[in-house]
Amino acid sequence: MRVQRGIHLSVIYFFCYGAFQAYCGLLVYKAVSCFLLWLYFYLSFNYVFPETLGSVIELLDTLICMDKANTALAKAYSESLALTLFSFEQAERPAQSAWIQACSKITKKDSLLFLDHKGLHWQSLRPKPYCIHVDFASPQLDYRRQKGGGLGQLIAKAMALKPNRTPRVFDATAGLGTDAFVLASLGCRVQMAERNPIVRVLLEDGLLRAKQPARPALDSESDREFQAIVARMELCSHEGQDFLESENFGVIELLYLDPMFPHREKTALVKKEMQALQYLVGSDADGVDLLERALPALASPVHSLERVVVKRPRVAPLLSSIRPQHQYEGKRNRYDIYLHFKNSLL
Repeated sequence: MRVQRGIHLSVIYFFCYGAFQAYCGLLVYKAVSCFLLWLYFYLSFNYVFPETLGSVIELLDTLICMDKANTALAKAYSESLALTLFSFEQAERPAQSAWIQACSKITKKDSLLFLDHKGLHWQSLRPKPYCIHVDFASPQLDYRRQKGGGLGQLIAKAMALKPNRTPRVFDATAGLGTDAFVLASLGCRVQMAERNPIVRVLLEDGLLRAKQPARPALDSESDREFQAIVARMELCSHEGQDFLESENFGVIELLYLDPMFPHREKTALVKKEMQALQYLVGSDADGVDLLERALPALASPVHSLERVVVKRPRVAPLLSSIRPQHQYEGKRNRYDIYLHFKNSLL
């Protein structure tokens, strides 16, 4: 879709360019040419690629590679985000204050990416230093996998998960992949999409490392179980809206939406990881669009979609004016569940 927009925009630009060249005087022609050129690049960043290179350039401009063994990977990441690649001589990060000072000399932006032996990280430099990266083998997720409550978890009830069933799930707002990992650990085959390019590359790197563990042999049942979980996770090449319009959406049985939560005044109550995501992603303006595009598939004979589940803060308003058929509420979060759809609702 975005490629088509780019082609249409280019055709319009060159048509106007040729028309003014043919019918206007030299001075007017130069002025109009400058205006059209500015308009072309402005629309390219804000209409064709509203959440890609434009937003990346505003937030950061540098990727530091500290892992010589993965220099090629760092180069691929930097090229995909149009970042400057910088090689750091030390393989290990120095102390926090020294590290932040060194990074501040490399870039004037408030954040950067760096790649070390543990993976790709986003590092906030100002106002408060903070670092995040995707690690599906973290102690927190390992505990959630083994002690989280299995099919008794609220997310499992909301998704109507049953034993010995492996439904196809599309997580259209994957973020750092935490909920996708939980769903995969419960037996789901999860396809993920993430529109923010910085968060997406963090997720891509975390999934890549999870599927290629450092140890050559899997010597425990827990290791084999972990590998089976990440094997059920896939980061698709489409953005959420584009996936909903593709043929691949036809086989999806469950759609999961977790748009960025509304900003809270008491930011101390928000986890640092969530604060970082809010900084990177901003408001998920396309959350309503994703929901309203997906709902008609519930009534379509050519789609396998059985339910749409939207995760929200417990006291937050509905994502859309369309009311869900059911809700599950926890202490902090709420799941809005859509089971059927009528055309008159839109």
